[in-house]
Amino acid sequence: MARRERRVPLPHHEPRSIRGVYPRRVVDLSRVIDVTIVVPSKGPADEWTALVAAAVTEPPQQRNYLTRAAFGRRWGASPQVLAKVSAFGEEYGLKTVDSSAWRRCVVLRGTLADFQDAFSVTFAGVDLPNGTFLSNEANPQVPVSLAPLIEAVLGLDNIPSARPHLRPRGRRGSAMFNLPELRSAYRFPPRLSGSGQCVAVIELGGGLYPKDYIEYFRTIGIPPPPLRKRTLPRAGNEPSSVEDMEELLKSIWDGDFPPPPGEIDYGALWTWETAMDLEIIGTLAPKATLLLMQGVFDDQGQYHAITSALADARNAPSVISCSWGFFEADTTPIFMPVIDRWMQSAAVLGVTACFSTGDYGDGSLGETGNDPVTLEAMFPATSPYALACGGTTLDIRAGTETAWFQRINGSAPMAAGGGFSQEFPLPAWQSDIDPDSFIPAGASSGKGRAVPDVVSRSNLDPAFSVIAAGLPFPVGGTSASAPLWAALVALLNQGLRRPTGSLNALLYDDQGLSDTFRDIVRGKIGHLRARRGWDPASGWGSPDGEAILQALRRYNR
Repeated sequence: MARRERRVPLPHHEPRSIRGVYPRRVVDLSRVIDVTIVVPSKGPADEWTALVAAAVTEPPQQRNYLTRAAFGRRWGASPQVLAKVSAFGEEYGLKTVDSSAWRRCVVLRGTLADFQDAFSVTFAGVDLPNGTFLSNEANPQVPVSLAPLIEAVLGLDNIPSARPHLRPRGRRGSAMFNLPELRSAYRFPPRLSGSGQCVAVIELGGGLYPKDYIEYFRTIGIPPPPLRKRTLPRAGNEPSSVEDMEELLKSIWDGDFPPPPGEIDYGALWTWETAMDLEIIGTLAPKATLLLMQGVFDDQGQYHAITSALADARNAPSVISCSWGFFEADTTPIFMPVIDRWMQSAAVLGVTACFSTGDYGDGSLGETGNDPVTLEAMFPATSPYALACGGTTLDIRAGTETAWFQRINGSAPMAAGGGFSQEFPLPAWQSDIDPDSFIPAGASSGKGRAVPDVVSRSNLDPAFSVIAAGLPFPVGGTSASAPLWAALVALLNQGLRRPTGSLNALLYDDQGLSDTFRDIVRGKIGHLRARRGWDPASGWGSPDGEAILQALRRYNR
């Protein structure tokens, strides 16, 4: 029946824009892939809007978070809709390999030829600097009766849409920063350890050597926090070889990192990122349970990683830490509203989603003096419901902290991500922010959702020291900020005896929560500079953990 029906293009499903011109190649249409069909929630839109508003604006003690079971019953997908999507796939020879009402998706498996027929698309291979990937060259179309039942089609390409935000850089023989010092520097409540909390750490490549985790905590003299692992479809625990990690470390000490784009070993970077995120959270919240979610770095992989963490009733994470992202302009258009809806879901469930803002400053760091000024921000940190975590340069000895902007060994500049979204408007709680007061005259920039919300130490030299593949690696960047904030939220949850949930709206109201932060008033991230109060270089500032906890306890309306 679907074959004879009139077809319509799915809205906002334009193929991804890839910067630069790259060769296309013919693909083998007998290749088998999985594609995820996201369907709408069965709950009414106006009720959802009110539920989200209460979850983000009410004081934490008055919020009525949904249990995961209640969420699934009210806000999952209709079984009838899932069945219709599966039936559509079956008509084109596509097999349903997963169907989840809670996560509102159906995963179809079949050949490229069958998917071309089902969605009226054209596939090609695209040769990017980091490999050859599958590209969809047309807006997908479906029968007119099915179009209202589809929110998104993910997986018609597998082009990477997330990169880790760690910055590996340092000078051979230079001192390393001692991670435990951050607990006292940022006044983490000393009597709290994250006990009773679970932090989900989402990684999209590489893997973990278990012995690294054990050895790191042995070196700092504390027991390794409980660690659980979940491997998602198409992913695996595949840490880079010791030889590859040694080569990467050598390139850092020799000043040859980063190499040309085609020579970057992304598996090694994700292996490094995984070790860093787990070791930072475990150091700062030593009694929290860590849940390592291992996914894939394309749109489909991110969708399954985020929704699986939120749906996990057994481990029930109250915090999510993600040290990765992509510029909005490089992200598939439909992907951003789909993930933003799941960030809203996190708020309704009482889960704090911490995302780093990236290490490319305001997006202008690669420009020359003759280029027009273009400012960009990174998604998912630009979702109004994600806690956007930027970076600072912290000098504990000198007692100074500034917005993070840095060069080492003649390297290209590194800086904390910040700026204004082109995709999401300013949320109601940011209505007092005037983007034009920060954006240089004549610059191209979004004027929506302002990031970051918060910041913490990201500078290198001295870098943080973590262990990956048995080697001591120097790391930093805003990749260190998201896990630091995730660890602090785990402590706040323990101290409040309930989930903190979304902090975003609370930071911008008149109850004084932002007054507890260490305001950053100096430094820049490109063209955007720090100043008193909120700014796009340093958000509200870095944490004073004890003061934040006391402010949340006093919070009322």
